[in-house]
Amino acid sequence: MRLHLKLRFDYGSSIPWVTRLEDDSGLSAIVGPNRVVLRTPVELRGESLATVAEFSIVAGECVPFVLTHRPSHLAVPEVLDWQAALRETEDGWRRWCGQCCYHGPWKEAVQRSLLTLKALTDAATGGIIAAPTTSLPEQLGGARNWDYRYCWLRDATPCPTSTYAISRPSTRRRCFWYGNAAEIMFASPAIEAEATACAFMKHSFQVGGARSTEERRGERDVSGLGAARKQPPG
Repeated sequence: MRLHLKLRFDYGSSIPWVTRLEDDSGLSAIVGPNRVVLRTPVELRGESLATVAEFSIVAGECVPFVLTHRPSHLAVPEVLDWQAALRETEDGWRRWCGQCCYHGPWKEAVQRSLLTLKALTDAATGGIIAAPTTSLPEQLGGARNWDYRYCWLRDATPCPTSTYAISRPSTRRRCFWYGNAAEIMFASPAIEAEATACAFMKHSFQVGGARSTEERRGERDVSGLGAARKQPPG
């Protein structure tokens, strides 16, 4: 098998500085405020500004590649017990899904939809992004290639209601800020007009609640899906 890892930041405009970890367990890649650490028992090497490796694996064998992100001004993250982390992640998702109160004929579809909504939800703020993509084109080969990792109030409104199928109050509380704001905005034409005139009320927010979602063109031309040419965030 072959590993080919090309880390880029800021919509492909920033190439990180890559060094080996002191314990020789992997690599550290730093650019601006970001640090990414890759740990693996496989021998890694640099090739054309990318990290590559070749390795063999047999049936039943596991070869871990553990990728960790943290701010660059903090120390290198400690070694993660990847097997324990994997078990904890699987158990956590199964426990969460096991709380589903719906037992009708469409249970599998309902659970899959709820899992998708949870995967789109920021654990800290409860903000639900529109899609986990940095490059969704308006049309194939077009000039607008959008970043959809933002919270649209219109789309977020029904999401807290949908999670009532899961008996987990903490999830609903984290969604409240976005859902409540959307309900206020669209409660009536009069309220909508007043809210629209308010400088605070916008159609979309960053996942942490920040309002800076203005469209801007990337520094580099990066081809996206279907040869879409630009990647403006917003």
